[in-house]
Amino acid sequence: MFEFSSIEHYHAQLQQENCTCELAVQQYLRRIKNKIHLNAFIEVFEEEALEKAQQLDQKRKSESTAKLDSLL
Repeated sequence: MFEFSSIEHYHAQLQQENCTCELAVQQYLRRIKNKIHLNAFIEVFEEEALEKAQQLDQKRKSESTAKLDSLL
């Protein structure tokens, strides 16, 4: 389970390859599904979020990225 106390902590986990953007997105999508009974989400773009996360992971592997590139 992913728990990030700050953006810096998330970036450190990415740099150390302890997680990927895709894994983080999957974790948060699971959390949304677990709270679906709250009706707090009007719309969730699961496929688009996962696709974007995969693109960001590929970009991180192939070139240097800006700090905010790993945030969805």
